[in-house]
Amino acid sequence: MERSGTDQVNRSRATPTTRRGGATAATGIERIASRAQREPTAPFTALMHHYSVGNLRACYESLAGRKALGVDGVSKAAYEANLELNLQDLHRRLYQMSYQPQPVRLIEIPKEDGSVRPLGISCTEDKIVQEQTRRILEAIYEPENTPHCP
Repeated sequence: MERSGTDQVNRSRATPTTRRGGATAATGIERIASRAQREPTAPFTALMHHYSVGNLRACYESLAGRKALGVDGVSKAAYEANLELNLQDLHRRLYQMSYQPQPVRLIEIPKEDGSVRPLGISCTEDKIVQEQTRRILEAIYEPENTPHCP
């Protein structure tokens, strides 16, 4: 615990397991959630540091391994073959702002009434980035959507 004014601030950096499972990561996301709850109108301007290799690894581990492949054809198992190099390269591209998401593979799912429902399938790497983005945005906006108990 660290003292900040009259308030005590918990400096734990472990993120609790999300509803999708996966490893706990040193992300500081709980501090984002805590600030969002304390200061609902505060802007969040510096979030890029949450896309660390460790956090990306935790997001990778939370992915289901049996999902359909994206347009690049890379499975979770194939990505894992060079996991550390892949995550370091992804991290580098994110920080250099050169990361470009792959096109989403479109599958049409037939419905009972004869129509079809479109389903977009992202690549493994895009799923990792999407999961970390979801964790950050959920920490910011979830307190807003949670009923306040007296």
